[in-house]
Amino acid sequence: MSSMNELKYWVVGGEYESTDFQSVIKGREVASGPFFSRDEALRVWRQLSEVNRPCALTKYSIATQA
Repeated sequence: MSSMNELKYWVVGGEYESTDFQSVIKGREVASGPFFSRDEALRVWRQLSEVNRPCALTKYSIATQA
């Protein structure tokens, strides 16, 4: 059971409209989580990044939530 003080991790991103990575294309956004360890979030981030490597407009990040 997690306590209120533990961080939660999310993998967020998707396919963006341009390489300035400001606006995700509607319907192409991804939010995966919460994960209760950074290692678990990193594993998912790597999987998503590998699958979408050929697309220069796709980007994912790991976000935290207290």
